[in-house]
Amino acid sequence: MLEQLLAALRPRPRTLRELLGLLDAGVGQVESALLQLQRGGYVDRAIPEEGSCHSGCGHCSVKNFCPSTAPPTSSVPEETWRLTDKALSRVSPPA
Repeated sequence: MLEQLLAALRPRPRTLRELLGLLDAGVGQVESALLQLQRGGYVDRAIPEEGSCHSGCGHCSVKNFCPSTAPPTSSVPEETWRLTDKALSRVSPPA
């Protein structure tokens, strides 16, 4: 699961919803794997409407992929996950 997540995030940051669509796993499984990768310093997230990303202004680490710039599909804030520099230096580029 961890390798699949890293591979799914290699081309670009993705929302949790996108990751669920790409992987054959449940929400709890994907969230748990993402948190494990985050603790290891391999992934990071930005959450619109929370913390420093309260306005959706585009000043966070995933500003080019921010789901807050798209029309909302639900009332639940969508998490966007990206690889960190640490992961990028260890993950092979897509074939």
